[in-house]
Amino acid sequence: MALEHPASEVLRDVPESSADAYELIWSALARRYGYLDEPQRAMRLYDLGTQHPNETLVEYEIALRIWYREAWPQGDEKMKDSSLKRKFEDGRQSPEMVQFLKSHARNDDFAQTVAKARLQEANETAKPR
Repeated sequence: MALEHPASEVLRDVPESSADAYELIWSALARRYGYLDEPQRAMRLYDLGTQHPNETLVEYEIALRIWYREAWPQGDEKMKDSSLKRKFEDGRQSPEMVQFLKSHARNDDFAQTVAKARLQEANETAKPR
């Protein structure tokens, strides 16, 4: 009911009384508005993804997690953690932060690396200039 013209047209042929109407609706909307190869698109975004100048550390972390989950939904947890950590370290805007993480978070997992980066970033912004 809340959908407007093009979206409502896509759903015109979905039988509302069908037992799997919900799945049919999502499938129809994905065909119309989704990407044909979502995992491939997410892999490309993940591989090319770097922190944008106006993107916060937290926003970058979340983007990496989403792209990874969409690209490799059945991925191994250990491989996921290792890949996210490497990408997070290498994709940062600040070369100083990249060097800091490579020196101080060498043996940490992804969550610990992000925590150290957030702490370091907070310390850097708190320093008087």
